[in-house]
Formats: sequence, C-alpha cells, structure tokens
Amino acid sequence: EEYISSLPAERKEAFEKVRDEINTVADKKLDEVVKGGMILWEVPLTIQPDTYNKQPLMAFGLANQKQHISLYLMCVYSNDKLRETVEKAFEKIGKKPNMGRACIRFRQVSDIPLDAIIKIVKTITVQKVVEVYA
Repeated sequence: EEYISSLPAERKEAFEKVRDEINTVADKKLDEVVKGGMILWEVPLTIQPDTYNKQPLMAFGLANQKQHISLYLMCVYSNDKLRETVEKAFEKIGKKPNMGRACIRFRQVSDIPLDAIIKIVKTITVQKVVEVYA
C-alpha cells in the first residue's frame, strides 16, 4: 500500500485498476511483492528454489516510471504467439502498442487492451513460469 500511496495522482487510478485485475485472476501460488521499485508477482522459492540467480522467478511486474506505467509480462517476451495476441488486441481497440519485448507502457487503462491482457495473465500458472525460465 505504501508503493501505491506514493504514485502520482494522474496514474494512481490506472495503476490500481491493472493491479486489481491481475490480482483477481493471477495464479494464487504467486507471491505479490514490492521489489526493485515495482510490484512483482513471483514464483516463491518454496516452490522453485533452484533459480539461475537464487531469486524468485518473475511472472509479472507493474511499475510507475517517469512518464508512464510499465506492465511487464515475461510470458509475452518468450512466446511469439502471445505477443501477436497482444498486438492484435491493440489493433482491435484502435491503439498503437507502446511495447518493448517484455513490457507494455501506458498512462491510462484506455491506452491498453486490458481484457486481452488479463485473459493472458489468467493462463499463466506457476508451472508455466517455471517452464519459461527452464
């Protein structure tokens, strides 16, 4: 809650909306933590202790940046089909995606195809995250 209370007013509502939607559908085995200046959903070390850097595996991340909010979807980075799904969802809402390989940048919820993104989040289980990093 401290992280959210520190957000600029113009981004707080969008940030909370995306976070709430993720928490509604994300695999309940994922831990939600604040780390590295962002909110992360991670595979706990109790489930997958053997990681390349001895840190929990990240499934999703949500961060406030200087000019925008970034949503990090590691599953999209490693899966071209999911990336195409996101790009097509942007086309359907008539918006040009502001994306990196693993992140979607936005200022308002209306800038992104949230329904499509949440459908993807819903399919990402702890096991799938572990497989991505394997």
